[in-house]
Amino acid sequence: MVDGLGVGDVGNVVLRDRQHLAEEGIVVAVIEVDQNELKKIINLEIISRGFVFDRQNTALLDEASVQVKKAIASKTGTIDSERQIRSLVIESLERFLFDRTHRRPMVLPVVVAI
Repeated sequence: MVDGLGVGDVGNVVLRDRQHLAEEGIVVAVIEVDQNELKKIINLEIISRGFVFDRQNTALLDEASVQVKKAIASKTGTIDSERQIRSLVIESLERFLFDRTHRRPMVLPVVVAI
């Protein structure tokens, strides 16, 4: 968990994040949305590292992407910012993944407006 380049330069927050990543893994959701209509998803890809093995759990990741799409589509009103999309993705993925696996990976949404 320590990179060894210096002594005392790694704070508690960094160590806590590294511990969390080591224990629970990370899930990255890359979402391409229409820049004029942020609710319209062009492409969605979910990548996991240290959480579940992708080849054995493609069904879980596919279902997770369906849950993200449902969460965005069911949002009432318009979505005004990419921040709202990131928030919806984090909430829906954290809930879904915990319900299915009883683990809490770090969820990192990347929103690209095209």
